[in-house]
Amino acid sequence: MTSNNLKVVISQPMYFPWIGMFQQLHLADAFVFLDDVQLARGFYNRVQIKTDSGSKWLSVPVKRLSRSQLIMSSEIDYTKNWKKNHEQLLAHNLKQSPYYSDAIEVFREVAKENHQSLAELTIASMRAVARYWGMDNNVEYYKASDLACSKGSGSEKILNICKGVGASTYITGHGAKNYLEHEKFDDKGITVEYMNYNTTPYSQNFGLFTPYVTSLDTIANLGSSVGTHLHSKTTNWLDFINE
Repeated sequence: MTSNNLKVVISQPMYFPWIGMFQQLHLADAFVFLDDVQLARGFYNRVQIKTDSGSKWLSVPVKRLSRSQLIMSSEIDYTKNWKKNHEQLLAHNLKQSPYYSDAIEVFREVAKENHQSLAELTIASMRAVARYWGMDNNVEYYKASDLACSKGSGSEKILNICKGVGASTYITGHGAKNYLEHEKFDDKGITVEYMNYNTTPYSQNFGLFTPYVTSLDTIANLGSSVGTHLHSKTTNWLDFINE
């Protein structure tokens, strides 16, 4: 895809991630799944759900072959009945929510496929949520492992991908502040914008609102009307790091 004003988001694929990831997607013209990087401990194979006894993890077990294995080559461990456990947790904790049936249908749409790789599963989960919310039609998707430009590491890798897909703007979360070489993006005519997350609280089960839970919680409580809760904008990198 090429454009005079192409906004791109680059992120590791995650398992039914929090609404903030879809706020990024909502602002993007292109989304690159960064699947050719190391599988580190984080949210790539797990996400939190609110329960009556506090937050719990929905975790996808992964076969650990080496410490340096990549997301794209990480296989799911099917010796554990994680799909059944996840569905039971979702049912127990979201069944009283008004759009629970929609949420569990989105989950089942993904779970019915026996994805062998973690990347396949997590990409499928993100795209299923995006489709449900009507965000999937105007975004072009890439996998970094399919892009010849995805070379190097850290800031260099991100810049190479941005150049390769023809981005004019790179939209990112706050963690990139610690490693991006912003001036090099400026030198290539690519604007770096940081997310300014702004999510209108909605009614949730089990106490005070938190956005840092699975997007299936958001679907269960808001249904398809999520657009009224997506108010996030972006801040130029210079303003962001000087805040």
